[in-house]
Amino acid sequence: MIVIPATQDRYAEILGAVMTAVAVGGKVIGISSQELQDASSEQRKAAQNDLMWVWNGQISKHTGLNVKEVHGGSKLDKLLPLYKSWGGAALKRADYIQNILDHLPEFKFKVAVSYDMIRTKNLSVKRMAEYLSEMQKEAAFNGLTLESSSDLEFKSLMAYADEVK
Repeated sequence: MIVIPATQDRYAEILGAVMTAVAVGGKVIGISSQELQDASSEQRKAAQNDLMWVWNGQISKHTGLNVKEVHGGSKLDKLLPLYKSWGGAALKRADYIQNILDHLPEFKFKVAVSYDMIRTKNLSVKRMAEYLSEMQKEAAFNGLTLESSSDLEFKSLMAYADEVK
């Protein structure tokens, strides 16, 4: 496996490795990331992460895709546009990732690279709540009601997220 730090100065190396992997097939590439984060924002709560994975599992059962495909697809379709809408450093990172994705010939490769490069790890509570809301909206649009055994906890995180700058 090749592990390449996801920094702007390594763009050519990352793109070359991704294109080689696509051309050869089966080559595993790990792309590590130092997520851009506003120093004043709090780390999102573990409950949000747990909820995201519960929902990924529910979407997986509904669609027949595996959980990693669901998560990568969600990052590509929902989180990347959110990064772009947030502006600043998030927009710069989104543009960097989008440039790599634009060179990939198939959607399945875009999903796989999105799974690795578009990160939720260091999102603020507010930004993670926004992402979870987008997941919930799309699921509802597709006829799936996402559920959680800790619904009240989720609602309190959403209310708290409105207060976080």
